[in-house]
Amino acid sequence: MGRFRDSLDKTVIWLNGWAIFSIRGLLSGLLRYLTLFFYLVCPLRRYIVQGVTESGDRLSVLFIGLDKKVFHYLSESIFARGYSQRRLRNVYYFRNQISNIFNCESDAVFIEINILLCGYFRNRGYSVFPKKLFGVLDLERDINEKMSDKALKSDIRLIKKFSYTYKISNSLDELILFYNSMYIPYMKNRHGPRAIIRSLDFLKWGFRKGFILFIEKENILLSGVLIVNKNKMKDICEYWAIGVRGGDFSYVRNGVISALHYYSVLELRNRGYKKINFGFVRPFFRNGLFYYKQKWTTEFIEDPLSMFKIAFKVSPLGKYALDLNRDYL
Repeated sequence: MGRFRDSLDKTVIWLNGWAIFSIRGLLSGLLRYLTLFFYLVCPLRRYIVQGVTESGDRLSVLFIGLDKKVFHYLSESIFARGYSQRRLRNVYYFRNQISNIFNCESDAVFIEINILLCGYFRNRGYSVFPKKLFGVLDLERDINEKMSDKALKSDIRLIKKFSYTYKISNSLDELILFYNSMYIPYMKNRHGPRAIIRSLDFLKWGFRKGFILFIEKENILLSGVLIVNKNKMKDICEYWAIGVRGGDFSYVRNGVISALHYYSVLELRNRGYKKINFGFVRPFFRNGLFYYKQKWTTEFIEDPLSMFKIAFKVSPLGKYALDLNRDYL
């Protein structure tokens, strides 16, 4: 499944950089309709999740969609005090089985939908929001103001306290070292069983258009980030993978991730790039990663490559679920 996702992402990235009137642009549009067809005919998983919110309210939420990881994440965002999950029978969109999905058990519903169906769901009273956002910093306009931000001062003091330095690498051997000793351990420790780990081949594919920035102290590599410029123009660079030595979170607490952001900003600005994309976050106010990246970014944008969004609606009988409307961007 991981190799299929990597191959699909390569295809979408390749197609997305071309105008709609080009052959590749037409193929990109065709790919969107193919994913719509896939969504319409595939069985959609359905779960009832019950738990207690941070405010102490007991809720039941219905989840429908293809990506199980998304609904686990939504459950953890909504139910701060734990939750139980019950699998229901799958439903099919083309059989019109989700037109009347509310029942006495659910206070609200989340449905993973294809982007071409957003208008259909909005017309039926759903709120629609992206599955993920990207945090972007404008290196030309906002860098001086951002570096003087009070929220960043403690991070920068930590970087200076430990005397971190950085180095740039274009070595394939060091990419493999980064992948095995930093990226995989960090992703597993950070996200557990729901970690989405890219293949080494996928990172090698991006590495041809980028480099690794390592943070080091006394010649010991402590963290790294793979930075890629996909369009070969000095417009925007993106974080593709980030890792910490051995996945050790004591290094994170000592500021090695902040050092990656700090030196990436300085390096890319010196190279003449206009923007840096720090990677994706979930669009929820309760997401700690959202608040952390907000310190380093000036805007959040939707993922232009995503084929799916989340539709959300409160049940007419829902007693407490109206509070959920306040948790999303």
